[in-house]
Amino acid sequence: MALLNSGESVKEQFLRSVRSAIENNVIDPEQLRMLVVSPTEDRSALSVHFSNEYEDFLDLEYLETDSIGHIDISPWLDACDKLDPASIAALNSAEQLRLAEMQQRYRQTPPAISMDTIPEGPWRQRLELLREEMISEVESGLSHTVFRKGGYGSTG
Repeated sequence: MALLNSGESVKEQFLRSVRSAIENNVIDPEQLRMLVVSPTEDRSALSVHFSNEYEDFLDLEYLETDSIGHIDISPWLDACDKLDPASIAALNSAEQLRLAEMQQRYRQTPPAISMDTIPEGPWRQRLELLREEMISEVESGLSHTVFRKGGYGSTG
């Protein structure tokens, strides 16, 4: 993620949390059914949880496991803070397409970090694209973690 040039990326922090939980026998890869990443209550970080049960909808309040790690999103928050609502340009066509695809994906299940309190317009659109960059890093971490019988690994 371009926003996180210094320190560990969102993906690296996610992978470190999962690897540590496996190495410390907190997670059994053979029993694992879900990895859940959600904002902390104060929205200052992302929390990584796991479940050995599969649920269509998982309410963290009823999750029986503690967090296995946290992801620092302060660079993302700083990038959001730097956006000046008064001087934001309209999205170009590629950005508009990405935003439309993202909004389509969230029609059925809204994102955990909502932008509903922000008025429609270029500022909100830029914030939504920044949020999507952060989420893409987590998804990339998930796709690079391979669980298999007898251990786990990374695809790169």
